[in-house]
Amino acid sequence: MRVHAIGFGFMEPYIRPYCELVEDPREADFVLTMNNASAEITREARATAEVAGKPLCWWTIEDPNAHLAFLPQARLADFVFTSDKACIPSYWRHCGHERVFWLPLAACEELHHPLPLADDAADFVFSGNWYERQWEARRWGTETVILPLARAGYSMAIFSYDEPPYPELKPFWRGGTSCYTVAEQYTHGKVVLGNNNQRTGMDGRGVTYMTSMRTTEA
Repeated sequence: MRVHAIGFGFMEPYIRPYCELVEDPREADFVLTMNNASAEITREARATAEVAGKPLCWWTIEDPNAHLAFLPQARLADFVFTSDKACIPSYWRHCGHERVFWLPLAACEELHHPLPLADDAADFVFSGNWYERQWEARRWGTETVILPLARAGYSMAIFSYDEPPYPELKPFWRGGTSCYTVAEQYTHGKVVLGNNNQRTGMDGRGVTYMTSMRTTEA
């Protein structure tokens, strides 16, 4: 399978073992792109696919959180892949076709494997964000898992974009995080604490099947 990828960024290592990435879109079986902060990248992918006479495949890993924000990009694609199966009927309606498939994130043996623990590894490590005022599910996860562990006296290593908004967690903060640094950060705790915005019955979601990237990594 030959693929011409545009704007696929940090996701490329996940597909590289399973396909041949080609520079010339005319040599590809299809053009592949993903949800992007810049809609111009998706428009470029659409134009490239049309000139080469190839179908455009678009994959989003931001469903269900940013589903509405990325719908205009999805409409440009011939095939849509989503991280949340519950969003498929919405794509059918908005895209006008049923070439929509569930493609959740998963662990990859070549990329996801244990790393040696740091010498000062804490009992638990958290790498992520808080959004404590925005997402009910994330706030629920913090209040039912992370805060009780801290109050019980367990040690933690916390990496997040901003300092934790909870006084009990501030002493454990070790600085910022990004999708490019989490692998090393996970070595600073014996158990990884995950927290995300996906939970059925919260934040207005009757059902969700999304598994976050951080959960997969953990």
